[in-house]
Amino acid sequence: MLAQLGFYWGVFGVVYILGQTIGKLYSYVAELPFAELQVHHWIFVVFYTAFMAYAEGYKGFQKKFSPRIIARALYLKNNLTPIRFVLAPFFCIGYFHGTKKRLITSYCITAFIAILVLIVKVTPQPWRGMIDLGVIVGLSWGVIAILCFLFVYLKNKKFDVSPETPDQP
Repeated sequence: MLAQLGFYWGVFGVVYILGQTIGKLYSYVAELPFAELQVHHWIFVVFYTAFMAYAEGYKGFQKKFSPRIIARALYLKNNLTPIRFVLAPFFCIGYFHGTKKRLITSYCITAFIAILVLIVKVTPQPWRGMIDLGVIVGLSWGVIAILCFLFVYLKNKKFDVSPETPDQP
């Protein structure tokens, strides 16, 4: 029972973190003066949003991050410890008990995102809202992908993706 709870805490904890981020970014998109956007703004919005859907949503989340969340949650379910249970969402993201490559990748991506956030914070409207719109599309794709992979696992009761842990690369 506790292992099952840890599994769901890990998955839905990550979904919650991404959802909170989407919610925070939405306020900047809501401030976007759509009626005042010029042609070059609309071209940027269309191409940047499409780019973020592909690069962040499809390539980043659907192909890599989202299936690994489910794989690590399954590993957690079968290898539960008190610290993994408490920190399940962070375990699923890959911040601890991962291969060297997984740990380096997780922390480097987080650092890169933090730097981008600092840069975008000082970006004026309408550019900030347009950038955040693309990020929301990518993050939303990620949430949907996580939930789809969860559904696939629950339907099939098997999931053949590496959790990238030291004992199971």
